Amino acid sequence: MEEKNKKKKSIYKWCGMAATAACVGILLFAGHNTWNITNRTNQDTEKVAQSSTSKESEESKTENNTLLAETYDTSYDELYNYFKKQERESYVYSSAKGEMVMEDTYSVAETESAQEAETPQDYADTNKQEAGVDEADIIKNDGRYLYQLVEEQDGTESLQIADTKGGLKELTRIKGMDNPREFYVWNDTLVIIESCWADEEEGNEGAKAIDVAYSGTAFQKIYIYDITERTNPKQQHVFTAKGAYSDSRIADGYFYLFLKSGVNKLQGCKNYTDYVPIFEEKAMAASDIYFPKEAQGSEYFVMATVDLTQPDEFQDTKAIVGTSSRVYVTNNDIYVLNNVYEEKNEEDGTYSDKTNIIRIAYEKGIFHKEAEGSVKGILLDDMAINEANGYLRMAVTVDSYKKERVRDDIFGYFMGYETTDNAQDNSVYVLDKNLEIVGKIEGLAENEEIYSARFMGDMGYFVTFRQTDPLFSVDLSDPKNPRILGELKISGFSQYLHFYSENLLLGIGMEADENTGRTQGMKLSMFDISNPADVKEQDKYGLSEYDTSAALYDYKAVMIDTNKNLFGFFARSYNSDTDEKQDFLLFSYENGGFQQKMKIACDTQNETYGYCNVRGTYIGDVFYLLYGDGRIEAYNLTDGSMVDAINKKTE
Repeated sequence: MEEKNKKKKSIYKWCGMAATAACVGILLFAGHNTWNITNRTNQDTEKVAQSSTSKESEESKTENNTLLAETYDTSYDELYNYFKKQERESYVYSSAKGEMVMEDTYSVAETESAQEAETPQDYADTNKQEAGVDEADIIKNDGRYLYQLVEEQDGTESLQIADTKGGLKELTRIKGMDNPREFYVWNDTLVIIESCWADEEEGNEGAKAIDVAYSGTAFQKIYIYDITERTNPKQQHVFTAKGAYSDSRIADGYFYLFLKSGVNKLQGCKNYTDYVPIFEEKAMAASDIYFPKEAQGSEYFVMATVDLTQPDEFQDTKAIVGTSSRVYVTNNDIYVLNNVYEEKNEEDGTYSDKTNIIRIAYEKGIFHKEAEGSVKGILLDDMAINEANGYLRMAVTVDSYKKERVRDDIFGYFMGYETTDNAQDNSVYVLDKNLEIVGKIEGLAENEEIYSARFMGDMGYFVTFRQTDPLFSVDLSDPKNPRILGELKISGFSQYLHFYSENLLLGIGMEADENTGRTQGMKLSMFDISNPADVKEQDKYGLSEYDTSAALYDYKAVMIDTNKNLFGFFARSYNSDTDEKQDFLLFSYENGGFQQKMKIACDTQNETYGYCNVRGTYIGDVFYLLYGDGRIEAYNLTDGSMVDAINKKTE
């Protein structure tokens, strides 16, 4: 069912012909405990160990933190019985077990704060969700040095560091990794997240301890490097944790890791490694695991922190029983969202999908669960959730259906369920700190779904689509009384929105035929939002020769600096009638219109993988194009000329 959450991320050549024109909606809203993995046989020893480690954790962490280290009234027996029940009911183990694919990582919700109160710096930063909360990426730029993950010719991957001062120079590569996902540069510290898989090592006397601990599962390695000397990075520590990578953040010098940890086939209550999250080859204490009443699925959502000033151990580790779909992180709170597509209810009636939410406060590496709640509908866009002034705002798409029991006409035997009257619309919800709904608007844009959203202050914007794109204006200045202000209809749809100034909203998306909904290539839109009741499309720039871009579904693929009046992204076409186009496009917005600053033809062919990633960034008056095979090209932002390059391809 997770594919349902991702379906709008694909570029459809055919978006449907059956319905009347749809509108694009712009809504204007006016202490870490561990347990040795060796199987225990003494129940008393287990209880004493849990109690003592939890107490030590709390005492050691409350001195310097406002939040107290938290423990839960959860036992190993309770966990085992739950997962045994899940095993009997489904006969299917968690999809997170062994998950090695890239997550659509929640990818987790760019909002008004993401406009970033941008600091006056003359280089591009990672496009992220909240000011003050850093996000990992596959490239980084600190104003002098460039960093990127590189695919080596032998099939391994490395992290490349290049100096831009006095001309481009590659300084070093950190090699020996198979599947690094993302990384951070925090001051003079480098954090690399690598996804790994441990094969089952039964009977292998030479198996490494780490392979035994994580046997038959996905796990992560977190590399911490001191890069004070960029030419000679020094490894400080390598952390390990069981589970598939979900997301991460850095805030106030602490690294926060989020994983999905699956459950192996159960072999007995004392085999803790089958069903308990593992850190540093040790199983988590049951008292560090929260067990929600509505837990679903055979996995955990796992959280861990590292103090980057002393990266020698995990600061805190916690887990929540059940599946998770997204995580949204503000400066003070972590919101864990789980999509529920079908209620486990045997009664006839009308049902809808919903999102369960858990709010976890965090401070200086300590987690504390604060509240739980839910809303009807599913979050389909990373930007469609935002916290402001103590309220959580969400724009969701709601799919509902009627469920009825079916019986044999002759004997009356129960045969199953029939679902009818399927319907789709959209809602806006406002929740307080207790995750209670205090305001809502329901039933918006019937038979459409949300394609993009953005919030700023008392206003927010979302785009729905079926054949055309309405812009709904919704005032949320009163959280308890949200109201619609207006509506604008335009062709096509925006899949990424970004506030370009106080009165301008940038949209990157697709043009579409107003009658059929068939897409007609990419486009840029700039909306004038100076009057929330009368939003206008101030300018539109057609990119019909391009079919797709990572910018449409990964906001970190958009290089944007509104203070510099510069944004760009890599785009490509798959038109069989013409040569394939692969270009990095740079734009500014001047005098009420888009201006193309640069169009750089990209050669993404790679001998090892067949293709490589392409990203862009800038420092001062120089734009840098980074290829995932280690090539870097430098261009003058004034005249577009290439001024330098390293690791050029040989003919």
